[in-house]
Formats: sequence, C-alpha cells, structure tokens
Amino acid sequence: MSDPVAGTRPRYPLILAPLLFAAILITGLLVFDDYGIPYDDAIERTTTFANLKYILSTVAPNDPLPPALADQPDLLSWVDRYYGVAVQIPTAVLEWIFNFRFSPLSIYKIRHLWTFLQFFIGLIFFFRLLKLRCGSDRAALIGVLLLWLSPRIFANSFYNVKDLPFLSWILIAAYFLFKWIKNDSRTDLIVFAAIAAVVTNIRVIGGLLLLILIGIILERLVRRDLSFKRALLDGMLACGAYGAVWILITPLAWRQPISAMLGTIRQFSAYPHVSNELYFGRVTLNSELPWHYLPVWIGITSPIPVLFGFIGGAFSEISSLFRESRNGSQLKLISAREDVSALILATAPVGLAIVLGSSLYNGWRHFYFVYPWIVYFAVLFLERMFNSDRQSIYIAAWGAITVSLLVIAAWMIRFHPYQMVYFNALIPKSRRVLFEKDYWCVSCRDAVRPVIESDPNLRIVLSADGAFLTHTMNAFPASDRERIYLTDWSDDYSEKDYLFISFSRKPTGAFNFPAFEPVNRLTADGLPLHGVYRRVTNRLIPSEKISVQARTVAENAAVPQLTDWARETLWEFDETAQGEKAALRIEFSDLVSIDGITLRTVIQRNGLPDEVRISWSSDGEIYVPVKLTDSSYSEFFFEPVEARFLRIEGTEAGTSWKLSEVLVWDARAAEPIRSHEQGISFTD
Repeated sequence: MSDPVAGTRPRYPLILAPLLFAAILITGLLVFDDYGIPYDDAIERTTTFANLKYILSTVAPNDPLPPALADQPDLLSWVDRYYGVAVQIPTAVLEWIFNFRFSPLSIYKIRHLWTFLQFFIGLIFFFRLLKLRCGSDRAALIGVLLLWLSPRIFANSFYNVKDLPFLSWILIAAYFLFKWIKNDSRTDLIVFAAIAAVVTNIRVIGGLLLLILIGIILERLVRRDLSFKRALLDGMLACGAYGAVWILITPLAWRQPISAMLGTIRQFSAYPHVSNELYFGRVTLNSELPWHYLPVWIGITSPIPVLFGFIGGAFSEISSLFRESRNGSQLKLISAREDVSALILATAPVGLAIVLGSSLYNGWRHFYFVYPWIVYFAVLFLERMFNSDRQSIYIAAWGAITVSLLVIAAWMIRFHPYQMVYFNALIPKSRRVLFEKDYWCVSCRDAVRPVIESDPNLRIVLSADGAFLTHTMNAFPASDRERIYLTDWSDDYSEKDYLFISFSRKPTGAFNFPAFEPVNRLTADGLPLHGVYRRVTNRLIPSEKISVQARTVAENAAVPQLTDWARETLWEFDETAQGEKAALRIEFSDLVSIDGITLRTVIQRNGLPDEVRISWSSDGEIYVPVKLTDSSYSEFFFEPVEARFLRIEGTEAGTSWKLSEVLVWDARAAEPIRSHEQGISFTD
C-alpha cells in the first residue's frame, strides 16, 4: 500500500536517526549516575572477579595474583559459578589494569555506564533490525522510541547488569539472524552464532536463539529451499561457532565443557531461589505464585499502546502467515520467518515458565528480553495503519503514537529516577501498593542521603527493615560511609538513631512507634517506596529528676549508673546465680505525667526478662499495672499516668539483667498523633 501523504519521500528521516541516537547517548551520559546500587551488583562483581582470577591463574599460573584478586572466591567452588559474566569482564579488567585503585563509588559508576552503553548499542541494532524487516526509517525510529521510552526498561538500562545486557545482546544477535534470513550469507550465520553464544553465557535461555536458527534450516530443508548437504553444513557451522565461542568466553567450561553446560541447564531449569513476593496484596512464597504472575506483571507495567499494538500486530501477522503460507512469495516467506522468530522470542519463554512452574520473583525482570519483541509487533501494527489507504487511519495512528510517547516521556521526566516502579493505567493507583515496588532498593540511596546530609553526628546507627543497605553505602564517599553504622533489624529499637523501612513487600506504606518520628518518605507517583524514621530525643524526663533502685530480698541498692547517660557504665544482676528475683524501682523528684520507658540493654535482645511487668504508684505503696499501647523488646509505651514511682520486674525469675540506661518518656511533651503525611520531606 502506498503512503497516503502525497509528494516526494521526505528527507528528514536521514537526519532524525543520528539525532535520536545522539539524544539517547547524551541523556544516558547525563543521568546514568542518578540511580542507586541494586543488591545483585556487588554479588555479580564478585562472580566476575572469580572468573578473572580463574582466567589469570590458568593463562599465567606462575604469576602472582594481585591481593584484591587472590582474596576472591575460587570459581570452581563459588556458589554462583554457573552465572556467565562474559559481558561484565571488561569492567573487572579495567579495575585490574588500574591496580584496583577505584573507590567503590567509581566502580559502580563504571559498571552502570557500561550497562547503559550495551543497551545503547542494542538500540542501534534494534533500529537496523526493524529497518531490515519493514524497509522504513519511520518504523525503525518509532520502535527505538517505544523501547527506549518504556519506563522500567529505561531505568534498568543503567543498573541492571544481568537482565538488560541479556536484552541488548539478544537484539544484536537477532539482527544478524534476520540478516542471514534475508541474504543467506554464511558470514552472517557465523556472526549470529558467535553472538548467540555470548547471549547464552549471560543466561542459558539464550540457547533458544540457536534452536530458532536450526528450526529455520529444517523448515527450508522441508520446503526444498536448501539441499540436505547445505542444510547439514550450515547447521554444523552454526553449532560449531556457537559452541567454540561459548567455551572460549565461559571459563567454567574450559576443562569440562559438557559438564559445565549440563550443570548450567540443571541449575537454572529449577533455580533454587526462595523469597516472599507481594502479589495482589498477599505476601506469597515465590514457589506458590499463580500461573498468571508473569502475564499480569507484563500487562500492568508496559505502556498501554505497546500492549495493544502487540496484540493487533501479532494477530494480523499470524493471520497473514496462515493466508500466505502455501502460496506466498519468497519475500513473504522471508518476512514470515522473521515474524515467527520474533513471536517465539516474545511468547515461548513466558509460556515455558508457566508450563514448567519456574521459580519467579522480582516481577518480570528476568523476562525483560521478551519486551523488544512485543514492541516489534506493535511497530508492525503501526506500519499497517500508516500504510492504510484511508487517511483518517493514518492521522489517527500518528496522533495516538505521538500523544502516547509524549505522555510517557513526561511521566518519566517527572518521576526520574524512579521509572523502575512504573505502572500503567490498567491498574488504579490505589491498587499499585499491592505489588512489589523497588525490590532491589535502587532508590535507597535517595532515602538515606537526607540523613547523612542533615545529621552532623560522627556515628549514626541505622537499621533497615525490608532492605539491605550495605550495598547502598557504596554510593556515598568514604567520609559519609564511615559515619553510618548499620545494625541488624530487630525489635530492640533503643540502640538505633534511625529506622529505614522499605515498603516493597508491604501492602501499606506506614510504620508507627512512639519512640520514632517520620523524617523522610520517598514516593513516586503516589507510591510509597521507603520511609526513614528518626529517634525522638526531646521528650524524656531529665535524668536529674530520676533515681533508680535495684530491689531484692536482701537489699535495696541505688543504681546511679542507669541515669548517668554514659553507655559504658552498666548494672548487672544474675537472678539464677544470686538465687533471688530483682526489680527496679524508679522514683521521680515530683509527680510526673509519663507514657513510656526505655530500658537500654548492653547487647541487643539480651539483658531483660522475657516478659516485663510495669506498674506505677503515686505513694510508693500501692502499685497499679500500666496499660501497654506499644512495645518493642526494650521499650514500653502505655496510657499516660500521673506517678511518683515506677516498678519494673520480670514475671518469672531467672533473668540475667544487663542494663546501661533507664529513660522515661514525658507524656506532656508528646505531640498529638499525626498522619505520616505531615511534617515529612517528600520526594515525588
């Protein structure tokens, strides 16, 4: 069909392609450092070093290894030895060349920049692939824009060192596959096989590319487009190049290639990963997720125009395939082979995961590589509309795609750099909290930064729930990292200056405890990602108004070390060794209104009774139990009481008391209960 717009073919597409790729490259170089460090980045770096250590030890066994490499795990016994890191090796080699002098901050910048550059190269080959298939710069440009301006793909292209390189190298391999389909060149066949080996090194499912090639050879043999001899030679040539390159770039396979390949297939066909996933508001073990987990995730996080375009494009192309399969021209057969290859890449991996009940987690990031093929069919659908004889369809198609791209681009700019939590309009905003959010804690850096910038203390104790912040600290200069002391999460909050709460696996974005106040809440498009809570320090009864006695059967002894605000002094009493039960009596200089008490222990979750009984008195004779409202291991909050005395004791004997401080909370200084939306610094 002819273009409905009359006149000569415009020349601007020749200018637009380099302009678009220049814009993509400049944008990437400007924003690649805007993203934090995901959990897996440090693990992948270790795996890369294990491979580099093995390579150097094998190639030059008599040369001493640098200390930074000598301390790395041995590849053959490393738990992640089956993970291929061929495309990550260049970053490790760069560190080695510079004698491992890079700071952690610089290291991850280099890794993220390299990840983006691979994606950029992948986009170039996607452009060439679409132009090869459609014969149109217009189609190729729109396809690149649809892929680049997909929010989750855009964000992951900077920090996801596994899934996005996999996507990128598949695009490169597929271009040479399509080129071979077009011209039947053995050079393209060998290049394709070599790059397919690189893809397989990243993830073993990359072997699907070789199967597609073999399937096309067999189809051509059945159609008698190829002689048996040519088919056999092409198949052997492709498999030989594929196997040789895979062994070359996979050090684990150097000694026993078959064993290494079988071990890799066995490892990832039933990957032993156990995690809890938030899906439709339920925290579910990943091995028990329903079959629709992947289709739903793809459906609610991909731009709607791409989804509808994929459905329309796949349906129309499959229909054409059935209509023309018997009597189609050679050109139609070539297009059919390309489209079937794309359809297999778009649907087979997802279908296999559903049928085999694969272990799934982190949304659909492991299947991002199918997304370019969803875009592929959306582009074919658009091309059909652009080539329609009806000008109204042509105008409607241009209007729809232009508005869609502008809306998505505006969203991405507004919520940069949190595109990784994009949801489309198919799911209401109120329901988006029911799904995983920033599962890799990439945005944790931005939530922690205000603490570092606003708190002048030289030692800041920080504990996180739902996130591991060790990797996040690598995003800060050494001077800041040294100030942050990370502690394990427990319900002994008394030792901590700040609590970091990740809402990724929580259906609600709230944390309430009277000893802490919210100081920062990171959100994107109304979706709560992380909250930071600071310890309240301005409503404690002054220590000079408090005296503490340890009461036992034998004596009543003053315990001044519990009110001296010195953490190095402590009170100890072993009830089992002493053969009697102890209690603390706290006396105030006058009648006070109190609503809480903190018993600071020497060691977290050690030094208090299993069950604490708290009573109050106005005269020191008659004690009344308090009514608890909130409690952790060492902090207890209750309904306010007017008291001169408090008594603290265990319900049973046998406690080994070890306390350093007793802090009492002034009820009159407590602020009214407020929502988490007030007084909080938002990022939105």
